[in-house]
Order: sequence, then structure tokens, then C-alpha cells
Amino acid sequence: MYPYELIFGITLYEVSILIGLIIGSIVFYQLLKTQSIPKKVLNTYFGVILIAVAFGFIFAVLVQSFWDYLKSGTFRLSGATYLGGFIGGSIVFGVLYKIKETNDLKAYRAKVINAFIPSLLISHFFGRIGCFLEGCCYGKETTFFLAVKFPHLDHPVHPTQLYEACVLLILFICSLIIYRRQKNNLVLYLFGYGISRFIFEFLRGDDRGQFILSLSSSQILSMILIIWGIYLVIKQNILKTFTL
Repeated sequence: MYPYELIFGITLYEVSILIGLIIGSIVFYQLLKTQSIPKKVLNTYFGVILIAVAFGFIFAVLVQSFWDYLKSGTFRLSGATYLGGFIGGSIVFGVLYKIKETNDLKAYRAKVINAFIPSLLISHFFGRIGCFLEGCCYGKETTFFLAVKFPHLDHPVHPTQLYEACVLLILFICSLIIYRRQKNNLVLYLFGYGISRFIFEFLRGDDRGQFILSLSSSQILSMILIIWGIYLVIKQNILKTFTL
């Protein structure tokens, strides 16, 4: 909606992302303060998560560039896809965790992951607000009463950015409740975001591409999240374990 430069090439999109990262970090820190986690263990997790997040941004760009290459035949670094970043960052986290795994890290793994999910959701919420302000990730043309007219489009469209932001906010609230009850927040995220993102893709009006069974790349990645969630439920209910 307002993809205009504020200062030094920075737009409200980048500002929203920064606000999301700051608030997400504060939420993560405050939630972990309620747990009796040794400082050494906490510092190790912070380091692993920081590296995983950094690689997540790299994966987000690479995955989007790969999908674009499949469509155009030309490979160039452009854009980013959140789901690619989340899955890639999760893989890096899992690898680093296994490398550094100790009994202490294993003992507090569930608590750290459960605290990270709410911070991830609130950060993503602000990211989607940034998408709305930028005018990207918009929906299909519609006469729905919530329709929005972006400056670069000649017709009103579904504000899919705000739809998704609302779901993320609801999931964030639910994740805080689940966190206090010491349940598995990761399962909530995988099912909640995976299913909602799969559905919202049908409303998207920007070029999504079609790869397998006429599904977009984001829908394929959403299915990976859902399958991951099913795997965790089976592991928890059958083997009574908490696992990535």
C-alpha cells in the first residue's frame, strides 16, 4: 500500500520486518525467563537458533530463486519465500542440535522450542503487515466487502496479507495458552500455519506458479509442514516422545 522509500532506501516493509524481529526476540526472552534453564544451555540454544535463522533467510531466497528458475529457465537471486526459509532453517537447527547435543540440551529442548514458536508467529505477523504495506502477496480480484485497491493494480483484490496476519495472531494467542500448559507448540504451528497457508494460496492473485497437481510451490511446502505435524503426533501418541 505504501511501498515508498522512507530513508536510505528503507520502506515500511523493512521497518515491519525489523519490528517483528525485535518483538519476537522479546517474547522469546520473556517466555524463557519463566523457565529454570541453565545459562550455558540457554546460550547454546540462542547461538544455534541465531545461525538457523540466518540460514533460513538464505534458504528463503534460494528456494524462491529455484521456483523462478523452473518457470523462466533463468536462475537469479530474487525475492524470498517464507516457507522455504522456515523449512531450511529448521533443517539447519536440527543438524546443529545433533552436533552439539548433550543431556542438558536434550532435557530443555521441548521448553526452548515451545517458547520459540510464539516468537516466530508474532514476528511473521508483523512481516505480513509489511507485505500489505508493500503491496506484495496480494489476492485475486474480488468485490468482497474487505477488498483493497493497491496503487499498482487497476482492480480491488483480496487482502490476503491481512487474512494471513489475522490467522498468525490467533495462532500466537493459542501458542501462549499452549505454552503455559506445557504442551507441544510445534504441532500447533505445523498444522495451523500449514493448513491455513495451503488454503490462502487459492486466493492469491500474484503469480504462484503451478508445479505438481496444479499446486503452487507454497502449497507443496505447506503439505510438508502438515506431514511433519502428522509425524510428530504419531511419535507423541505412539512412542510418547517429543521429537523434531
